[in-house]
Amino acid sequence: MLRYLKVVIILMSCMSFACHFATSESDVQIGFNRDSTAVLLGLDQAGRLQAQDFLKRGQDTEALLSVVQLIDENDSTGMEQVYPGKLEIHQDSLLFIPDQPFQRGKQYLVQTMLGSSFGTTADVLKAEMGSAPKAQARTLTR
Repeated sequence: MLRYLKVVIILMSCMSFACHFATSESDVQIGFNRDSTAVLLGLDQAGRLQAQDFLKRGQDTEALLSVVQLIDENDSTGMEQVYPGKLEIHQDSLLFIPDQPFQRGKQYLVQTMLGSSFGTTADVLKAEMGSAPKAQARTLTR
């Protein structure tokens, strides 16, 4: 009887451990602010501290967050354009304010290393871990 109790306790511990990792993986929330003049990243406490440390050291903003204007499918002469700008922290958000306003109807690829990881729980279980962290990315349309 005691032996079966140990097995049940071990199984329940493994299940709670797996559930914890399945729910603890959260992507950084990426989107435009209300008037689409800036990109807004929702941060947790760890992300906010990481961004504050990065900005305090005065490093290049593209290493933390990059915004690229994607070319239209019909435009064969266009090139992807990196949007320079400045970063500001407001409470639990990181705000990217571009030097030039975003253009209506254009698509922008936003990539950040905040909240990045080497892989998901599924990647770990499948032994498909990468050797470098995978950036969080989202395509936004203005």
